[in-house]
Amino acid sequence: TMLRQGIISLTSNARRVSSGYFSSNINSISLRPTQCFLSSFASSSDENNNKDYENGDSIDVNDLPFRYYRPPPKGPNPKFKSPQKRASKLFNELNNETCHKLRGEKPEVFETRFNVGDAVELEIVEEGLLSSTKGEGKPKIEKIRGVVLGKVSRGLGTSIYVRDVVFGEPVERKIPLFSPMVKSLKVLEKNFVFKGKRKIKRAKLYYLRDQNPQVYKVTKW
Repeated sequence: TMLRQGIISLTSNARRVSSGYFSSNINSISLRPTQCFLSSFASSSDENNNKDYENGDSIDVNDLPFRYYRPPPKGPNPKFKSPQKRASKLFNELNNETCHKLRGEKPEVFETRFNVGDAVELEIVEEGLLSSTKGEGKPKIEKIRGVVLGKVSRGLGTSIYVRDVVFGEPVERKIPLFSPMVKSLKVLEKNFVFKGKRKIKRAKLYYLRDQNPQVYKVTKW
């Protein structure tokens, strides 16, 4: 019953607003902003007959009884980088800048084009200093070979999965490409898995883990 009475009161108020009942007593009765707008607009429509709003003409801002208006900027309004942004956005900018810098410093790694299923060889520093000077020993470099099973693109955490068979045992490594230990990357053979007979249509070749190890064996021993 209360819901029914509320609906009846709303419909009656709407009829009064549409008929212009509140147009004469708008100053003495407290109304909602929408009702004020409807009543004042209905009363002013008879006075301003020269303006036809039904034909798609724009309504002047000064003719409205109330308005929420923000004037446009007088001069240029450039968008600056605010330090109040979220930490994730700032971290993403620093991550992109560092990646761009390291890509230019290591062309032997990032300028080499390779795809999933190719046989690659990477040179990684195993022992010693990364940059040897006079009077110090040279770093010991280890060569790692294998088939690329997949690539993970994640900023500074970009890495590849390399799988090979060493002394009869399958060995899989996850090598971060932005690591300072990685010196170079070289492609030994394109489409090593299928020997060029058909294309590789997958982004990840994780199913090779369950197949014959001879499929992805790159080293000779």
